[in-house]
Formats: sequence, C-alpha cells, structure tokens
Amino acid sequence: MVSICGHQAYVLFDSGSTVSFISGRMVSMLGLKSVSVGVHLLLSTAAGDRVYPNSLVERCPVEIDGVELLADFRVLEFLEFDALLGMDWLALYHAHIELFCENSEI
Repeated sequence: MVSICGHQAYVLFDSGSTVSFISGRMVSMLGLKSVSVGVHLLLSTAAGDRVYPNSLVERCPVEIDGVELLADFRVLEFLEFDALLGMDWLALYHAHIELFCENSEI
C-alpha cells in the first residue's frame, strides 16, 4: 500500500519518466501548497498535446509499506493516477523495479 500525506493513493512507478508528478486533484484534496518553479518543463502527451507542469509540491511524504520517503512532485492537472514516481525519485532512493512473469517472454 502506498500513501501520500497519510492518504491511500494510486501511484504509478514509471522508470520512463524523468520527474515525478502528482495530480491537481490530489493537491486540492490534501490541501497541499505548490510553488511556481523557475525551470520550465514541456511535456508532450500521447495524444500530441503539450502541457507545462510548472508548479511543484516539495518534500511530500510518501509511505510505502510503513517506510516514509519524501518526494518533490510537479503538479499535472490531468494525471490518471494520484501520483507518478519517476526516475528522479527512483534514483534518489536507489529503487529497483522487479517484474514477475509466468514465462520469461515479454
């Protein structure tokens, strides 16, 4: 189970994302404070849209199996998950993503 600021959350661990994101919905629900960032980020979505997630929630507690770790999240309004933990967070905590399959073909 994963929680953000003490609330259960649906989180995607994404090694293909450079940075971590939190949904605007989650920011509002939890009453989190975001700050504007000087470094602008441009994302291109699968649909070809461009978005500019230039707000940041800093040092947000993420709890996984009873262990609390902090995350800096860019705010993304239209995120399908509550949060996405990208390579910035995965590398900071030396995380490993293991894939378990019934057969060895992927």
